[in-house]
Amino acid sequence: MLRFFDSLIREGKSLKELVGCEESQAVCIEFRKLGHEAYSCDIQDCSGGHPEWHLQMDVFDAIENRAYINNSGFYEFDDSKEWDLGIFHPVCRYLANSGVKELVRDGVKINPERWEKLKEAMNFFNKLKNCGIPKIALENPIPHIYARVGLDEENNHTYFGSTPGILGYNQIVQPWMFGHKEMKATCLWLNGLPKLIPTDVVGPPPKDKKERKKWAKVHRMPPGPERAKLRSKTYSGIAKAMAEQWGGSELKGRICTFKQTDNKINVNTQYELTLSI
Repeated sequence: MLRFFDSLIREGKSLKELVGCEESQAVCIEFRKLGHEAYSCDIQDCSGGHPEWHLQMDVFDAIENRAYINNSGFYEFDDSKEWDLGIFHPVCRYLANSGVKELVRDGVKINPERWEKLKEAMNFFNKLKNCGIPKIALENPIPHIYARVGLDEENNHTYFGSTPGILGYNQIVQPWMFGHKEMKATCLWLNGLPKLIPTDVVGPPPKDKKERKKWAKVHRMPPGPERAKLRSKTYSGIAKAMAEQWGGSELKGRICTFKQTDNKINVNTQYELTLSI
């Protein structure tokens, strides 16, 4: 899989890459550093400092119309400019396992409007998954069973319902696998892409409760108007790994090095890391 991208780079062809539902531009910037034509896309203004790389529009308009920004800073659309790679960060509010308490309480379904929002979120996620870009990664927290399996007309979870589920993810990564002493389980749904290889393992977090709390910065973030946006930002170490491993050749043939030795972490092969924790 890595050879596909290596061949594009050796031939002098940069990837045209779309990072959908990203206002932070964390992933977009890392791909730009490698010389790729990467764009962030969100209906919000970007906060990454590069509006010249930001498509402020509906993500499906960007996908279907092959949007890009010309040298004068104007949006243009060109059917001949196919997307090579799409990385998407759909809103997790209604899909994440942490929100299941807003759907069911004491075995009883509650909040009918929340169930409708869940169905919208599932359809949005699946539309991204099947958008036609040849190489796709979707990122979200661990989903609850209703989001994962799907729903029938009465909101029972079933694989054969009217609203298909987002199904199983291919990989879970943690910030501490990429140089950040924090924990936040992030699931990746991958199509045509290899699993990410940890690049700088500084964990797992300690078992001591007091010390462990220091690693839970995202989960312990105080309420506020910017809380959702701050919690959703991609860690720089993960963004860099995405760019280097999915859009470059820098990591080919390299075994990641660990700062901490732990008998629960085993490097099985050059491209595989098994975590048993």
